[in-house]
Amino acid sequence: MSIQTNRAEPSSPNAHTDFTCNQEQQLSSISRSIEEMNSDKNETLPNEKKALKRHLGLFSGISFILGTIIGSGIFISPIGVLKQTESIGLCLVVWGLCGLISILGALCYAEIGTVIPLSGSELAYMREGIGSAHARTGDILAFIVNWANTFILLPSSTAILALTFGTYFLSGVTNSKHQIIYLSLVF
Repeated sequence: MSIQTNRAEPSSPNAHTDFTCNQEQQLSSISRSIEEMNSDKNETLPNEKKALKRHLGLFSGISFILGTIIGSGIFISPIGVLKQTESIGLCLVVWGLCGLISILGALCYAEIGTVIPLSGSELAYMREGIGSAHARTGDILAFIVNWANTFILLPSSTAILALTFGTYFLSGVTNSKHQIIYLSLVF
């Protein structure tokens, strides 16, 4: 019984050097084509502007609207509404009406956003809407609204978020009636 091996015999005495030369030629042709592709990408047209892609999908749009319009108040206010109405049915009606008002507000923003396709939200809307009739008034009102958002509304909503998180966190850790004192120690 004989064992056969599939060893390829070199067809010429320079078979190894021929293989090395072919490999070097292939590598050089690959590197040239990579350089050509990179040189094509680096060319820019003189009038070409670079900008971010403006894209907001359905899921991200719905999430943004829910987070902005509804906010974290939905986790705190049901207890207060139930105490004031003293009825579960009336509480659900009040929540339904408030949800309808929130949807109307979201639809207003969606309509304004399609009519005025500028970035900047309220700032752009006021400059475009009011500024078309009164140039300085639109800028002044836009500044006042942005100032109020920056120094009053956003810090207060952040404080409410922190209090909400702290209240729910401490209710899971301790059952004490003095949660506000513990909450002030945490923050």
